Amino acid sequence: MLGTLFESPVFAPELADRPFRIAMSDYGAQVILPRFLREIRAVAPHIQLVVTQRSRDTMITQVIDGEADLAFGVFPKMPQELQSETLFQRAFVCVAAK
Repeated sequence: MLGTLFESPVFAPELADRPFRIAMSDYGAQVILPRFLREIRAVAPHIQLVVTQRSRDTMITQVIDGEADLAFGVFPKMPQELQSETLFQRAFVCVAAK
């Protein structure tokens, strides 16, 4: 019993039954959310996802303050206290007719 005080908790996604709060932009919701939901449901069928759409600065603040567990977005400047991972890169093109 005393050993549990010094061991890292183990996360078992298949047994998890709690809400996770995710902040993302409307673009992130369109591009990431459909596949993300399918993959999450396959490994953690009992969790609840609470998705909010916020501005870039608000998403960062929510994660720092513990109001969101995860944020998906374009973050050119990431605070050092947060951990990030690049999921993909996109190039945008503008086409106009004269």
